[in-house]
Amino acid sequence: MPCIKCRRKLEEGQVFCSSCLEGMEAYPVKPGTPIQLPPRLPELPQKNRRKKQRERKPEVEIRRLRSSIRWLTLALVIVLLAFVLMSTFVLLLLREQGVTPPL
Repeated sequence: MPCIKCRRKLEEGQVFCSSCLEGMEAYPVKPGTPIQLPPRLPELPQKNRRKKQRERKPEVEIRRLRSSIRWLTLALVIVLLAFVLMSTFVLLLLREQGVTPPL
């Protein structure tokens, strides 16, 4: 059965795993306090776990990260260009109206 909190695999009869129990010790509950536990969810099928845990080859991961860096760099350049153009446009409008911008 899985842990109710983190879904790690447990031995029969346990509700929480040891790491979740350690975290809950910081917030003790008085004896006799009614507690409602969430319902147990069925274990995830093995196929879904493999997809989440599947590791990519380092070469593929590096290629993906480099592509992300290229796109982020392009987006940064576009934003900076837009900022420069808008600043220039505002300065030209201020100069046209006779207002000297503080520098």
